[in-house]
Amino acid sequence: MPVAKLDNSPRCRHTKADGSPCKAPALRNHDYCHFHLELYTPAHPIMMPVIEDAHSLQVALQIVLRAVLQGTIDRKTGATVLYGLQIAASNLKRLAQERETLETQDEGARQHSLVQYLIDQLDLEPEDDEKYVGAGA
Repeated sequence: MPVAKLDNSPRCRHTKADGSPCKAPALRNHDYCHFHLELYTPAHPIMMPVIEDAHSLQVALQIVLRAVLQGTIDRKTGATVLYGLQIAASNLKRLAQERETLETQDEGARQHSLVQYLIDQLDLEPEDDEKYVGAGA
């Protein structure tokens, strides 16, 4: 399938808690992607957001607290869900750290790749590096 057709396919209508759109392709005959379709298919009396970032975690926390206070869910279920949100919060911290590490590694790899590419294209030998460094000084 040509890339142009894929780019023009309908997109998921889900909006994340931070206001950004999902951007994933919507399932055929649906308004949402596979991941978010489950979110909009009610299976429980309260609708929980997908925990994608700190904003959605905060929204989920508010929903659970409100549901417990209004009696929509019992305290035991609320406590279990809050415990799950606590685990999600700790996972979000780890994911953010991993993302930063990967971005740093990718940047280093790109810089190394560019240097290696230039060395290969200019057919430089290791001893040639000293000539060029000394000539510029």
